[in-house]
Amino acid sequence: MAKESQDKPQGKPKDWTRRPRKWGGWFLAFVVLLVPLVIVPLLSRFSLLPAQLSMAWYASLAIVFGELVGFSEITTRYRDEPLRAMFNRFGISYLLVNGFLSGCAFAVMRGYGDKIFPGVKDDPLLTATVAGFGAMIVLRSKLFVFRTDDGKEIPIGPDLVIASILRIMDRKIDRLRAARRQQLVFELAKSIAAAAGNDATFENPNSFVLISLASFQNLSTEEKQQITETADQLQEKFKGKPTLLKAMILGFVLLDIAGEDNLSAIMQDLEEYLRSSQ
Repeated sequence: MAKESQDKPQGKPKDWTRRPRKWGGWFLAFVVLLVPLVIVPLLSRFSLLPAQLSMAWYASLAIVFGELVGFSEITTRYRDEPLRAMFNRFGISYLLVNGFLSGCAFAVMRGYGDKIFPGVKDDPLLTATVAGFGAMIVLRSKLFVFRTDDGKEIPIGPDLVIASILRIMDRKIDRLRAARRQQLVFELAKSIAAAAGNDATFENPNSFVLISLASFQNLSTEEKQQITETADQLQEKFKGKPTLLKAMILGFVLLDIAGEDNLSAIMQDLEEYLRSSQ
């Protein structure tokens, strides 16, 4: 019994440094999203007239709406770990830029509402909603179109600069995620390759992963078909290729659906299965 307990593979020690980083990201996101609703109106009380305090709150509400738009854009773009893609320095910067744009849109609509959306000029809540969820539409409105003497319209506005900045930040998030994904999949694939040995067809790992899909309750038919097709390609197209490459391909496909924690669990179970079947 003592020997069995010694031979039994021990789980990896918990990385307690991940927990502060995890909660630090959540705390920073909480600050970015909710501080405008509380701090900005309170600060404005000392610099604005009391009658303008409510308008500062509506402006803060527009900022939060804009940040929520940025949040939804990032979380739907990175399927494997949307929250980790969001809660980093580039993701938070993406939120801040979107919030700033919504604040600018709110100010523009308050000043030039009769030229953009006359129906919302006298309704601050509706103005905040439109500015928050449609900041780019407001900033691209005809307020920023210049007409030449011959009647041509030339759009003049910040939309090109804004789109470039958001695209740069999105690319930074993608690169950050790519580095983490590459390291995770490579480390897990090395263990699978060592356990699989010279399995030319990669049949056992493929079958195990396909069976593991049953653990997901909300997996779409298209996603299941994608993994199944990849498994079939591994058996045919990559026959004779190194096992490590096959394991990496399967890992990347599964990562998009399973996420980091579930991928690690499935790969660890697969490694144990491969070693026990030898």
